[in-house]
Order: sequence, then structure tokens, then C-alpha cells
Amino acid sequence: MTVSAETTSLAATKAFLADLGAHLARLIGRIDTARAALAARGLDVDTLTRIDRVRAQTDAMAAFAAAGVEHLTDYHGQMEQAVNNTPEAADTDFYQPGATAPGGSTVGTPIASTPGEEPDQPPAGDDAADEDEAYARTMAEAAAFIDATSCSYPRQAPPGKDLQHRPAEGYEDDDEQPWMSLPVRSPKECDHTFTVCSHCLESWSWGHDLQVADVPTSVDVDTHHATADEFYRFAGDPDRDLPPYWVARHDRAVTSQIADEPVRTVLLEDGDRASATFAAECCDTTPDGPGAPRPGDRIDVAGGPDTGAVVTVSSSIPQGNGYRITGTDQNGRPYEAVVDAWNYEIAHRPAQQPPPAAEPEPSRRQQPTATDDTGHGLTTQQLAALHGLYQDLVKYGNGGPTIYGINVRRELEALADQGVIGRTGGWAYMIPWGSPGEQIIAATPDFSVGAHLSASR
Repeated sequence: MTVSAETTSLAATKAFLADLGAHLARLIGRIDTARAALAARGLDVDTLTRIDRVRAQTDAMAAFAAAGVEHLTDYHGQMEQAVNNTPEAADTDFYQPGATAPGGSTVGTPIASTPGEEPDQPPAGDDAADEDEAYARTMAEAAAFIDATSCSYPRQAPPGKDLQHRPAEGYEDDDEQPWMSLPVRSPKECDHTFTVCSHCLESWSWGHDLQVADVPTSVDVDTHHATADEFYRFAGDPDRDLPPYWVARHDRAVTSQIADEPVRTVLLEDGDRASATFAAECCDTTPDGPGAPRPGDRIDVAGGPDTGAVVTVSSSIPQGNGYRITGTDQNGRPYEAVVDAWNYEIAHRPAQQPPPAAEPEPSRRQQPTATDDTGHGLTTQQLAALHGLYQDLVKYGNGGPTIYGINVRRELEALADQGVIGRTGGWAYMIPWGSPGEQIIAATPDFSVGAHLSASR
């Protein structure tokens, strides 16, 4: 169907908007039919979500078209009736304040009814004009926010500001929807569905309220920590030129701060998405870190042969530089693969995690559970500490040596006491050339540090 764009008269303009609304209504029907068919085929969630977004925006445009017809009727109806009933009065200049009559005199100037009395003031602007002004102001603020964010490097929002959106009233639910942060991208990177750029800002305003909200730039960290649902702190690493930072989650709000920079705030749709964002912001994908995949997580694979897979995780075991993931993909098929630590993104994580398993009894933890081929019986933890030392995974801090955040001082000390490794001073250790430690490493080449260390703790 082709919609005529004739708008030479009020009637033609109303007909144009009415035809456009009818055309959009037919498109909505086709979208609903296509969506139902694709859902029946088990299409992935992300594609269905994008179709839902197209449907919502088309619905919003149809609503705007219908509202346009109503506005023309209400705003111009009396003038239309007057012109049609009294064609001799159709000189619209007559209605302009200060208009000049053919003889040169001024018409339309209010006259006071009594000397010294102020003339009556014209009525204030209507609600539609006020809404248009507010809309223009909001769009200008949003555009300025996007420009400032896109031009920063690294990309950061202006301090104390956050671009937020929510479904406009009447387009989805009758209840008022919560505000959510709207991620900004460059036009080249933007997907125009879950992120916004300068090119798609106008389309985002169809069916959505937008605002640039004020957010805090500083907090009392101790109080913030005490009230957080989740909290993570990185002390910094001068050797690698890494600054300290912290990340916190309070319900669906995630806050973070790097060194002395302003606090950043992100509002998510719900606690599950906020928990996933919290995990990503921590930048810690070690087995005990928040960024490690956990059962119940939904992850997006973004590297390797499985790029594009969306997996609901059943189990996650550290292996090499990543994790052996088992679960179910977006098509309901079983999934099992090794995914590198930086080749996935946690998209959804249940905010209410089950309690951790009880820690084994000390006597049980010290039982030898692995024996190498050189005659040195070691516990699994000691063998994990030895391989961690060999792979340069040991980190030294105030609390002693750690691997993946797990303190291994006791294991390394036991190895040094047995002569398997050597001490270099303080809590530092080494594997001398030709030492028993080197022979044990050579005899156990397939040993996985992350899998055994995390499993034994």
C-alpha cells in the first residue's frame, strides 16, 4: 500500500495521518504473524527480542499518527468550521496580532475596557505546545550527552550524568515503568536496539521516555559496601600499572569507581541483569572471581568457532585459559565446549545465588589425593600450587601468595619444607633446575590448576 503524502489542506493532512495509521496497523499484524511463526521454530531469544522492539516502535508510530489526527481535530477544528461556514471571513491575516488593514491602520490590538485598566492577556500556550517544548529540550540534552560520551576516550559518560529510558506510558503496560540506563555507542558500533547513537536517537524517542538524570559522583565506600547486595574490591597492581577500583550492586543499580575518578552508576532492568553487569564490571574471570561462569548464567559467546551462541550454563570447570562449559544453547540443544576467559559475556545471572557448599573438614582436605610418578606424594592442593608456581600464576600480596585469589602459602611452604621447591626470601619461591619440583611438573603435564585448586577448596 502506498500512502499519499498530500497535505495541502487540513482535511488532506488528517487523511494522510489516518491512512498512515491504518498502514502501520497492517504492518503490526504482519509483525505479530512473523514473530509467532519464528517463535514456533524455536528461534533464538535475541532475534525475537529485536522483533519485539520493531513491533513496539511500529505500535508507537501508529499511536502518534492517531494522536496527530486528534490534535488536528482539536486544535484546528473550530477554525475549520468557521472557514467552511463563513468563507468571507477566511482571511487568516485578520487573526494575527498587530496585523495591518488595507488602509494602513492596525487591527487586532487589545483595547482596555476602562481608562488605566490593563488589556486582557491572551491565553497561555496549550498543553501540546508545552509538550513539544519539553520534548525538544529533552532531545537536545540527550544529543549533547551522546556527543560528549562518544567523543571521550576511553568512552565515559559526563560525570554525574546518566542517559536513561523507559517505555512511554500507554505503549506497553499501564503501570509506570522503571528508568533504565541507555548505553551509548558510536554509529558504527551501535546495534540501534539495545544501545543508542546519534543516528538512532530520534527512533529511540518513539514509544520511549528519555531523560538525562543526575547521579552521584561520590559515596561513602564503607557504608556503600555494608549495604551492597554484591561488592568487589581490587587493591591495584603497581607492577602491571593497574589502579585500584571497586564495584557494588544494590538491587538493579551497579556503581563503580576507579581510583579517585567520579563514581559511575548504571541502572538495569532488574536484579538479574544487574548481577550480570556487576560480574562484567569486576573484570575478574578467575575461577573464584565474579566474572567466572556459574550454573544458571546465560552467556553470549563472542569468540572462537561458537561465536553467536547463547548458552544457559549447567556447569563450568576451569580449563587452560578458560572454562569447559556445559549447558543448553538458544535452540535447546546440548552445548559443551571450552570457552576462553575473554570470549564470553555474562548476559544474565540469577541475583539470588544458592549458598556455597560447606567447606570440607581440615583432616579431609589434607588427605593426599594425587600422587606423581617420581615418588613424591602430594595433595591435590600442593600439586596445584606447584603447577601454579611453574605457570607464573602466583600473586604476592599482604596476605601472602595466592593463585586465583586463593591463599596457597601453606601449600608452598610444605613444598619448600619437602625440598620440592626453593625459597627466594619472604613468601617468594622458585623451582630450581633439576629439582624434584621440575621432575613432578614433567610427570604431570595435563594437570589443570584451576580445576583442582577450586575443587579442593
